[in-house]
Amino acid sequence: MLTLRLVIALLGLWILRAVIVGLSFVEQFQIPDFNIPTVGLINAFVYLLMIILLLNYARDLGGLWQQAFSGYPGLGVLLVGLIYVLVLAAIYNGARPILVGFIPDPEILMVVQITLIVLALLILARAVVQAYLGLAPWISRWITNLRQTEPPAK
Repeated sequence: MLTLRLVIALLGLWILRAVIVGLSFVEQFQIPDFNIPTVGLINAFVYLLMIILLLNYARDLGGLWQQAFSGYPGLGVLLVGLIYVLVLAAIYNGARPILVGFIPDPEILMVVQITLIVLALLILARAVVQAYLGLAPWISRWITNLRQTEPPAK
C-alpha cells in the first residue's frame, strides 16, 4: 500500500508539473533581473517535493522491510540504496537550472556531477555488498526449504 501511495503521489506531482508548465502565461513569464526561467523554478519545486516523498518512503521501507522480511535484510538495503540513487538524480535534475542560472561556470556543474556520481557509486556499492552478504543465508534457507518440500524417494 505504501508503494502504491508513493507511485500515485509521484504521478500526481508529475501531472501537476506538466499542467502548470504547459500554461502559456507560465511559460512566457520571466522575472526581471533573474537568470532562472520560471519553468526551472517550478521544476525545482516539484523535484524538491519528489525528493521529500522518496526520502520518507526509503526510511519507511527500510524499517518495514526488516519487519516483514527479516530473513532477507540485504535486499531491503539494496532497494533503499536504489531509492537514494533516484533521489540523487532528482537533486541534480531539480538543482541544475538553478545552478546554471546563478553560476554560469561549467566547471562548477562538472564538480556537482562528479560528486553525485561518487555518492551514487558509494551508495550502490554498499547496497550490493549488503545484498551479497545476505545471499549465503538466503540460499541455504532456500535449499533447505526445497529439500523439505521434495516428495520422498521410492
